[in-house]
Amino acid sequence: MRLLGVDYGLRRVGLATLDAEVGLAFPLRTIEGGVVGDVVKRVADVVREEGIELVVVGMPLALREEDVSGMKRVVEEFVGVLRGVVGCEVEVWNEQMTSAMVLKQGREMGLEKGQVDVDAAAAAVLLGDFWEYKKRAQG
Repeated sequence: MRLLGVDYGLRRVGLATLDAEVGLAFPLRTIEGGVVGDVVKRVADVVREEGIELVVVGMPLALREEDVSGMKRVVEEFVGVLRGVVGCEVEVWNEQMTSAMVLKQGREMGLEKGQVDVDAAAAAVLLGDFWEYKKRAQG
């Protein structure tokens, strides 16, 4: 089974893949954000090209339940449109702090911000977290 992780943003959308046999997520690329329908089409193209069976979209969940994020609504809209187009299952996963984690790890390795594809790496982090959770849940 092949999975695609999506770190959705208004300006950039990070993509990562995971092959279930290997169980490791790898950054794929970052595509330009913009109009939801255009982004969905590009993601659907990647799904087809990469033979993806499950798409996992990062959902920006608030630290406190009463915090309502405008970005959460945007991602929910994106997911709704994506589900109607890609022809495979789409799930959401908490992507909170993934970009910050990637930047921190990059700094610890001595890399500058521009040397890391933060969006694709964040998609790999959220996809890896999702996969580890699913494996543990299956026992």
